[in-house]
Amino acid sequence: MIYFFFKAICDRIIALIALLLLAPMLLAVALLVLVNLGSPVLFHQQRIGYRGKAFWLVKFRSMTDDRDSSGALLADTYRLKPFGCWLRSTSLDELPELWNVLKGEMSLVGPRPLLMRYLPFFSERELSRFKVLPGMTGYAQVQGRNLCGWDQRLAADVKYAVGYNLWIDLRILLKTAFVVTRGHGVLVDPSLSMKDLDTERAHSLHVKQVPSSKIISAGKLIQSEISDEIKDATILSAVNFPFFLKQVLLKESKLMGVFRGQEMLAAICYIVHDAFFHVNYFAVLHSERSKGIGKKLINYLKFLSGGLAVTLHVDSRNHDAIRFYSRNGFREVSRQSTCILSAHGSGRNSLEDYIQIINSEQYKVYGISHSIIDGIKVGIIDGRFVNLPSDAPPRVLEKCLMLPDYLKIRCPVSIFKSLLNERPAFVNVCATYDIILMQWTPFAGS
Repeated sequence: MIYFFFKAICDRIIALIALLLLAPMLLAVALLVLVNLGSPVLFHQQRIGYRGKAFWLVKFRSMTDDRDSSGALLADTYRLKPFGCWLRSTSLDELPELWNVLKGEMSLVGPRPLLMRYLPFFSERELSRFKVLPGMTGYAQVQGRNLCGWDQRLAADVKYAVGYNLWIDLRILLKTAFVVTRGHGVLVDPSLSMKDLDTERAHSLHVKQVPSSKIISAGKLIQSEISDEIKDATILSAVNFPFFLKQVLLKESKLMGVFRGQEMLAAICYIVHDAFFHVNYFAVLHSERSKGIGKKLINYLKFLSGGLAVTLHVDSRNHDAIRFYSRNGFREVSRQSTCILSAHGSGRNSLEDYIQIINSEQYKVYGISHSIIDGIKVGIIDGRFVNLPSDAPPRVLEKCLMLPDYLKIRCPVSIFKSLLNERPAFVNVCATYDIILMQWTPFAGS
């Protein structure tokens, strides 16, 4: 860790000096690019940076903007002219990356920054390459530059990321100078010898954001894998789970899945807060369990968190889930005793009629799944289940017990006890259990 900060300071100092000393050369190359390829002189592209965060890579442009009759860019092979080949073979096109180094987005030495669309296709071990800043040159480049296959390149990146030090960096810089001056391992058009990573691994397991066309499929996957006693108290128990769809479509929640080709094997729905990520739902197809798929998805979420904590709530009756999360570095933070009660009002009227009777002036529907009772926001799940928040006063529970007898009420045991202390009442308790808050914290669990 000490060397990480020392290296970052040295990188910026060296980049600043290099930019000043190389300014005449940079200007000359820029003019050559302008004459041979036209404007713009610089090429900007989003790449994967430190901890998976995107940044804009800057290079000298080395290809034309030639397009076909429909306006689409031609393949790289057709847009790469002799001048661009020369620019790449000398690595002069990489010099503007010194600006990225000066900004702290890159290092002089590190794994090369790759395309953002490759992010879902790295293995768990390969994701460790993002624990260091991407570099202008790296261990894989001095082994063979673009002639290495993807597995070999990424293995070299991981080897560097887990064991880099000053002497390794100096050795890589010296080897880079030798490789560049000799032109060893240069392939100006890598697509001629290897496929893009996302193409090569298209049929392997990969994690990606669930597209809008598959949100319903993801909801059904999660719904089918949650036990009924747990699902009944969630918005996924509702027919077609409209509130779940609303949350995802409005980007209030994010939805990721593990895919094999186009088949979704697991899904996780989570919310991003300023200080942590919170998991709402997580499920793996029963037929795909014990294959490391759940671990792959939860580890990918840890990676996306960028060093933030990841939290979730789990039902104490869900022993398999508790064991899984514990094995993957989650620790119990707190637990809340919860009970399921039966309402005992008359069932002659509709739920809406009873809520309006309870508090006709303050009644208000929130989206699809929430209502206001005595100024307290409570969950109404598919017209069958009522969720009370932990700060609800006993009077709200008392009024909820007047709801039709086909309804169940979930509330903290503390509210139930407070109501009984104020006024003894007949209440049918269906179940009691704990809601456990678990948390994974970087450096405290893996």
